[in-house]
Amino acid sequence: MDRRLPVKHVGAMPPAVWRQAAPVVARGAAFVLAGIAAEWLLRRAVQRTIGGIPAQRRARRTSADRTGGEVAISETVIMRRVTVRR
Repeated sequence: MDRRLPVKHVGAMPPAVWRQAAPVVARGAAFVLAGIAAEWLLRRAVQRTIGGIPAQRRARRTSADRTGGEVAISETVIMRRVTVRR
């Protein structure tokens, strides 16, 4: 007599390792997408601010400019880099 115990077959459930890792992977992907979206919005805002102004408006007209001389252009660029070490 060959008696075997019944086996419960669950094909739809992912392995235990993936069930534990799925929330971590989803959170990481959400952070990456949020970072990409924030960078895109920041770049677009800067482009609208700087790129939206024609070069003629940015240039400060001087008396030399009226005679075909020099043009003074003033630009301000601010960059901040923060490194956090844990």
